[in-house]
Amino acid sequence: MTGILQKMTRRAFSAGLGAAALGAVSFAAPATAQDYSDYPSKPITVVVGWNAGGGSDIFARVVAKYSEKYLGERFVIVNKPGGGGQVALNELVSRTEPDGYTLAVAIAPNMIYQPQLRPEGQEGYQFDDLVQIGTPVRVPSGFMVRNDSPFQTFDDLVKYAKEHPGEVLVGMNGARSGGNGLLLMVEKAAGIDLTEVSYQGGSQQLKAVLGAEVQVLNTNAMHQVSHKDQLRPLGFAGQKRYPLAEDAPTFLEQGYDIIDYVTRGLVAPPGTPEPIVEHLRAGMIEMAKDPEFKDDLANNGLALDFMTAEDVKAYVDSFIKNQSWVFDIFRQQG
Repeated sequence: MTGILQKMTRRAFSAGLGAAALGAVSFAAPATAQDYSDYPSKPITVVVGWNAGGGSDIFARVVAKYSEKYLGERFVIVNKPGGGGQVALNELVSRTEPDGYTLAVAIAPNMIYQPQLRPEGQEGYQFDDLVQIGTPVRVPSGFMVRNDSPFQTFDDLVKYAKEHPGEVLVGMNGARSGGNGLLLMVEKAAGIDLTEVSYQGGSQQLKAVLGAEVQVLNTNAMHQVSHKDQLRPLGFAGQKRYPLAEDAPTFLEQGYDIIDYVTRGLVAPPGTPEPIVEHLRAGMIEMAKDPEFKDDLANNGLALDFMTAEDVKAYVDSFIKNQSWVFDIFRQQG
């Protein structure tokens, strides 16, 4: 795809009466039409709000491999970690020229939690500021243990936790985070009390559970796929089994109403011209049809589960409606 085939044309004219005696009518010259047919004509920067080597960075680099073929230009990945991706998205929304040459990686639940929990009066992006381009990845969150753990099933964990309130240590990615949200959902659905231990990033969480610092790893299914010889999944929070871990049961099929995903997609700043947005969206849809793209994602533990902008909006609206109680608890925590 080498460019946008459509052009935005806007003709402005003005009519004014000339001298009354002549009754003349004059017309202004047409305004210069805005033409986006040569987009993109230079590399596109993609800002990743996390460190290199993490899940979002891996996702961005897989997409970058196919960007020239399907979006018309190569991607330049720039890592700007901070605030769970919030620093990068704030900059995208407030200080980025909406010309289609700077995009960012956005993930749920971060882009859901962050605007909802931001202190009143504090500036920052809102979900609706993010122009959704395409979200090829939706990975269920879940609970995992070491393969030698005494917890063979999620029910084993629930039984033990009920008999030993607060004694099960669960490694997660920080307070008021996606992992914290999942932990609250599990506690509510199962009627148990767990103790969270926070770590910076998935690699530290993995090290903690493998080193027996904690009994349970609370993260997304990507990690279990990548370390299936070391980790046993107790349950994933998907509506159906994860294609890359089909032996792993969902919480739903075990009788616990827990739905929670980590998504990964691209967003543009507000005000990005519609022809550019449509070009990028169409290219992402075509990219998602490429078997090699799907295989590259799978090789990194990411199953292709494409969500359009409308799909993402519907998921976010449903999440906010159904998990409002989680936001209330987070606000009480300060």
